[in-house]
Amino acid sequence: MRPPRRTRRAAVALALTAAAAATGVAPAQDAPRLERVDAAAGADPDGASRRPDLSAAGRLLTFESTATNLAADPNGAVRDVFVRDLAAGSTQLVSVTPDGGGADGASGGATIASGGGLVVFESDATNLVEGDTNGVRDIFARAGGGPVRRISVAADGGQANGPSAEPDVSMDGRFVTFTSAADNLVPGDRNGVEDVFVRDTVADTTRRVSARAGVEPDGRSRASAIAARGRYVTFHSTATNLVRGDTNRVADVFLRDLRTGRIERVSVSSRGVQQNRAVAQPFFIVADVSRDGRFVVFDSDADNLVRRDTNRDTDVFVRDLHFGRTERVSLTVRGRQGDNDSYFPAISPDGRYVGFSSFAGNLWPGDAAGEDVFVHDRRLGITTLLTATADGRRRGAEAQRQLLRRPALAVHAGRVAFTSTAPLTGADRNRAEDVFVRRTAAADGRIVRGPRGVTRERRPRIRLAADDPRARVFVCRLDRRVILCPRDGRLPRLRPGRHRLKVRAGGAGLRFDPTPAVRRFRVR
Repeated sequence: MRPPRRTRRAAVALALTAAAAATGVAPAQDAPRLERVDAAAGADPDGASRRPDLSAAGRLLTFESTATNLAADPNGAVRDVFVRDLAAGSTQLVSVTPDGGGADGASGGATIASGGGLVVFESDATNLVEGDTNGVRDIFARAGGGPVRRISVAADGGQANGPSAEPDVSMDGRFVTFTSAADNLVPGDRNGVEDVFVRDTVADTTRRVSARAGVEPDGRSRASAIAARGRYVTFHSTATNLVRGDTNRVADVFLRDLRTGRIERVSVSSRGVQQNRAVAQPFFIVADVSRDGRFVVFDSDADNLVRRDTNRDTDVFVRDLHFGRTERVSLTVRGRQGDNDSYFPAISPDGRYVGFSSFAGNLWPGDAAGEDVFVHDRRLGITTLLTATADGRRRGAEAQRQLLRRPALAVHAGRVAFTSTAPLTGADRNRAEDVFVRRTAAADGRIVRGPRGVTRERRPRIRLAADDPRARVFVCRLDRRVILCPRDGRLPRLRPGRHRLKVRAGGAGLRFDPTPAVRRFRVR
């Protein structure tokens, strides 16, 4: 990545209500459209908050912050890890000592398991557990109000002799992956670089993920993500001996099957061609995996993974391992390529939605200048802007030029967490990076006026409407063309013959209509 250059109603309502009951996500009328993680009494946080993660159901949110007024915080402005219960509106400090005292080092990089509220994080602190004398960053876990336990340890419980970071956790909290430079976590680790490991917290075993059986990796590996069901782990590596035919001399994305031990390279085209470029330093490839391991999302500077990739920018891709297909998802609302870098992707547990950040200015009509967060619906092929105000209006200027943030998605992208320094809510005056959670309800559009039957108009007039005032964008498929339709205006000039118009309503912070309004007509 280069530095930036600059339903119908009743059926949908029933489905959303059932999904809310199943996942614990509050129905639309009970939850705010856009919520900032505030201090007590709605006050501005007095420090920056970032790197959010959501539980699959979207109820629990974890993040890191230097703010001292989010919860009882004994160590002051030292960066800590917090978990927020979005239903109860309460925030709890996670990175604490056994007696409830403050950590004596910075903590962050938190991720949360879907069941039980287990939070896994990295920390420089030495007083979170007894016997922490290795003097390096470690991986820790805490469930609810229980004690903190150290995760980055060898099979015999011995502490790591090198720093560990970048944790991820399976849905049930059993498996934790992380990056470590330690060489004593598993026998025979002699490559002298960072590797990816998985800790089974039930069996108390530690395995190296980024290695084939009997083969020492000849490059560094990092940035792992584990599938929610705990079987698959994705990571990126500069090693050339993890799979056969790795001759591109750039970092690649790999998927490890923990059950069979098989490693597969993911950063390839639909024809299996290896990528010709990776994300440029000092940045690195970021990948994520769906809960069943079928879909892997990653960012890349390659221009040979899909056809017609001519923008020469970092893009976001999804690899479907079941069908062996690679697709680009950092696309405009009309399905065209972005005009600047898109990066730091995350995929929803079901694999349908992909969130990412981008400096592209053409992904959304009227997009504000600078970096924004988007979510792409792979089923509909439509991208939605997330970094907008609560009522879907254009955001103000970001206080920082570059945030390099990564969104977090709950099941079905019903809730998405991200950070921003822009004043997205009326009470936001601190000009610091804050964590926001947006509820992305689906719009329901309709054609109020439009051609039907037989018409002599070569440019038929249309009038469109939606049930939500934030739904100001109408993506139309006119025969085989995808266009942005005016709310009240005329269609492009049509030839005589039969035509079909499909209209989906959407808006900033909204998912697009899953059941489009359709008109079939004939022009004489």
